[in-house]
Amino acid sequence: MSYSMTYSLTDKEARRGMALIWRPMFAGPWRVLLLANTCIRSMGYMVTGFLVAILALRWFGIPVEDAGHVYYLLALGIAISFLLLLRVQSARIRRCYLCSRSMSGQTLFLDQAGITLSNGRSRNFTAWHDIDALSTGKAIMVAVSGVYGIILPDRLLAKAGEVPVVRRQVETWHAAGHA
Repeated sequence: MSYSMTYSLTDKEARRGMALIWRPMFAGPWRVLLLANTCIRSMGYMVTGFLVAILALRWFGIPVEDAGHVYYLLALGIAISFLLLLRVQSARIRRCYLCSRSMSGQTLFLDQAGITLSNGRSRNFTAWHDIDALSTGKAIMVAVSGVYGIILPDRLLAKAGEVPVVRRQVETWHAAGHA
């Protein structure tokens, strides 16, 4: 048994799939590390916002003590702008991935040996044994190998057959590759 389908992702599928790639890496106690990292980064953005706000107020000759709410709103605005820049950067990474030459005309093959992506010029094969985990989310599955993932949205799996049947088959092949 094998499945073949045209492989193309939407921006939403790429965003959700890229987020799922990290799930197996930061499972169990490692999730605490990821949470701590997120908290420290967020505090760093706020501190940077406050420092930039102080410098901006001094630049205009306004004492921080007299600025009141303006100081806090300015600091918060700067911190939020940092977060927005991260979202823009992430969107740019997704766009480069989705619009790359290698993604043009991709065909996805799933069989008992593994997953193959081919566009007629290049071919990428990953054996089930080399796939560390199948990370699943709402209407999406990602075959994770290290920091690399093959995003398998249900929309594409539906082209091969009934989604629950195709998912079960992929899970069976993955389990057999690790037996």
